[in-house]
Amino acid sequence: MIIKTNNLDMRRLIFLLIAACSVTFCFAQLSDEKLEKAEKEVTDAKKLKKEKEKQLEALRDSINFHNAVIGINEMNFVVEADRISFPNGVTVNTDSNTNFISATNGKGMVQIAFPQYGFGGFNGLGGITVEGMITNIKTSTDKKGNVILKMSVMGTGISAQILITLLKTSNEVVATIDPNFNSNRLTVYGKLYPNQLSSVFKAMPL
Repeated sequence: MIIKTNNLDMRRLIFLLIAACSVTFCFAQLSDEKLEKAEKEVTDAKKLKKEKEKQLEALRDSINFHNAVIGINEMNFVVEADRISFPNGVTVNTDSNTNFISATNGKGMVQIAFPQYGFGGFNGLGGITVEGMITNIKTSTDKKGNVILKMSVMGTGISAQILITLLKTSNEVVATIDPNFNSNRLTVYGKLYPNQLSSVFKAMPL
């Protein structure tokens, strides 16, 4: 049996096929637009989060710098050392809770500790703790805005010139300890806090 179709039926079929394709195309296009919009919103949200994190970090650094300057001006501070460089060029990571330079009530203290090497040293922490009177205090600010403190510390076991450079916009410092009677300079890297914001462990000085 041969089924005959007229031209009208063919035209209707073609129209329906075109309409179906058009709807599918429009729906796909709409889905792509929604996806692109969602991806853009996610990207914008990530950028905004990073910007806020940078702003918060800058604010924290500014507050830390302000507190550090107060500590220096009042000569009431602790430099918590996380790295120390020795005269032979060797630099080691250190525990900032037991390695520090401090100034309190006119006295300066320097403590070096390496308990990880298994010996007690002079202070029971694998190093030495020395204390002396602070004199010859000089503070200045360089062209970059870094705050510089120079002081002498004289006492039992220590006679040294200490130079502390507080880097602008943070409480990070680089400090050098120059003994008066030899060239065994130590360079200390760390952060400076007012005494009330520090919790270092101080061993008994010599």
